[in-house]
Amino acid sequence: MIAAVTVGLCLGLVLFVRAWSGKPYPVADPTATAHRLDGRTQAVYDAMALPPVHLETPWGHNDISTDNSACGMRGIRAWINKSDGGWRPEPNTYAIVEDWKVADVTRPTAQAALQRAQQALTTHGWTVVSYDPDSAHLVLHPPAPAGDTVDVAFDSLDHIEVTATSECVTAVLPAFPDMWTLPSPSAPSQLRN
Repeated sequence: MIAAVTVGLCLGLVLFVRAWSGKPYPVADPTATAHRLDGRTQAVYDAMALPPVHLETPWGHNDISTDNSACGMRGIRAWINKSDGGWRPEPNTYAIVEDWKVADVTRPTAQAALQRAQQALTTHGWTVVSYDPDSAHLVLHPPAPAGDTVDVAFDSLDHIEVTATSECVTAVLPAFPDMWTLPSPSAPSQLRN
């Protein structure tokens, strides 16, 4: 009888801890994730087959960075935080983001490049989330591993911006992103020195 009660209490405790924390974010190495995103953006650049363009210089931040703005706590503790009037990020959990821009692109060139990218990448297992040929904006999910998103957009300043974002991941140590050694992007390799 005591054994059954002990097992029941232990099982109840395990279930409560799971409900309290919610579904955990996947664990990943931020450096490996950054390298994967770099490959994703290189694939997009290659598929666009742009005429000669140049890489826009960075605009105030690193080309590969972290973002925890969408990585909120899950489970019962998230509800409690919301009732306190606040949203809280999951500790040690971040999306990895790579973005860069190419300049000297006209709207017709961008529209044709995004159409080429959409056609080429879908034949390699990418999924189109949204595509607006008029504004030259394409959002894709690359093939496995799932969770990455690549956004390709033309802007009014004759740029195409490519942004690859991983799903939120709990990082292996060290715990703080300013201690991570995120690599510098190599994509698009044709335009980097």
